[in-house]
Amino acid sequence: MKNLLTITMIGGTALASIMSSPALAIATETPSAQGPNGATLSAMQSQCNSLALAHGPAWSGELDLGSINGSLISGPTQVGGRTIVGEIEGYGDLIPSDPYIAGDPYRTGGSVNMFGDQRASAAWYPHSRYDYTANFTSMFSYAFSCNMSERVRYPATGHHEWRGPSQADPQAAACRQWDLNGIHQGVTLGPCEWVEDDPAHDEDEPRNPEAGVPISETQTDNLMGHEEDGGRFEISGDLFIGKVVVCISPSTSTRRGVPGEWRQQNGYTGNKCTTTWFNVAPWGGGSQTSNGTYISVPPAT
Repeated sequence: MKNLLTITMIGGTALASIMSSPALAIATETPSAQGPNGATLSAMQSQCNSLALAHGPAWSGELDLGSINGSLISGPTQVGGRTIVGEIEGYGDLIPSDPYIAGDPYRTGGSVNMFGDQRASAAWYPHSRYDYTANFTSMFSYAFSCNMSERVRYPATGHHEWRGPSQADPQAAACRQWDLNGIHQGVTLGPCEWVEDDPAHDEDEPRNPEAGVPISETQTDNLMGHEEDGGRFEISGDLFIGKVVVCISPSTSTRRGVPGEWRQQNGYTGNKCTTTWFNVAPWGGGSQTSNGTYISVPPAT
């Protein structure tokens, strides 16, 4: 059960402190992947190199930076200290230290007892809750793929030209036909000369991309958190604890209707637990016209 506490500052500020280790802390923010660090990027490229080497020396693999995708696999887990944000809320049964009764007893409605204001200069709750910021570690898994290519050797290309004295020579037509038929490529035969248009060269041709094995990486983020059970929570100041019975007049006789004697309760040490005071005591709440039966109120002396 949660108790409500009124703190009145007299000559200063009410103080509060937490007196035990946190127990039920959770992050209230979800971290986003910061992206792989340099070491992880290097490990990814190494995988791409290995994938290419498995195809042969003419292959190469290049890490596709746009393919990298990080997903949270564990955490966030708090590390280090906390910075409390906002107010700490104490809850549970409020336990005052050295409580006392302030002022004179008063009546409440038709009760035959008298009440008083219980106060204390210090008290504590067994539990506390609060929001805070702290560093949290999280584990992300980074999936990625490699752009693969293969180096292919292309031969020189060209064509034949007739260099003979007459284009009417029957061999001139045959020279031109060689290119149409794809024969004698790269070869000069007599006046039928091979002319190179494009020298032999290598080209890197793209192949299907291949996925690497995801790599895990830990990152640290400063996040909001919530502590649900921060342990004992102490407060100090001029504290109003609540209204309590301070004077009680129970019936002590076995015969119904015979009143007993006034008794002090809840730390009240004053001398006003009397019927004389009861008859003039101020009201602290409730109806002032509902007087009850007062059968247990001792007679005034």
